Amino acid sequence: RQGVGSRLLSFLERELPRVEPAAWLWCNAREKAAPFYVRAGFEVISEKFHIDGVGPHFRLCKPLDAQVSPRPG
Repeated sequence: RQGVGSRLLSFLERELPRVEPAAWLWCNAREKAAPFYVRAGFEVISEKFHIDGVGPHFRLCKPLDAQVSPRPG
């Protein structure tokens, strides 16, 4: 809760397109972490699913380019 995760996401959003062309940033987020990603502008794009030995997750995505559509599935 010191802003490290938010700074890391900001860095990825800024630097990833410089390294590799990317239209979307996506992740599998633990159920408890999903609200963090939603606050950062990600959208939940899946039903809850379980990863064995880890727990419940959601898939989320965020466009890196406002012109991009449709979202990945």
